[in-house]
Amino acid sequence: MKERRAAFVAYLGLLILSLPVPLLDLFRTGRVIEAMRPGFRSDDGGWVSMTLPFPLLLLRWLGDFSCIFPVLCLALLLLACRRQELTRPKGLLTLGLLQFVFTTLYAAYSTLLLGSMWLDK
Repeated sequence: MKERRAAFVAYLGLLILSLPVPLLDLFRTGRVIEAMRPGFRSDDGGWVSMTLPFPLLLLRWLGDFSCIFPVLCLALLLLACRRQELTRPKGLLTLGLLQFVFTTLYAAYSTLLLGSMWLDK
């Protein structure tokens, strides 16, 4: 029972730690990406937006992909109540490591990309 309680707390902690990236992407990064969309003025005076360049598109896809981690943490939290195998430290550490690597890469890529674009202007 102690092992299940510890796994429950660990999954809950991973769930809380997985929320900032999707929320940041939903409320801030998505708006910044849309504001950086290139465009031009047409002959009739209207604004025509173009497709996103690949680096910005990749950042948007990474932001969309980040929504998987909270769902995965919640699903594993609920499954850990029934299955003893999911309460082992190896699974928790693997999920935590994957989440850490993804969050670090997302933060580094967005900082590099958005910082370099703002410095160029």
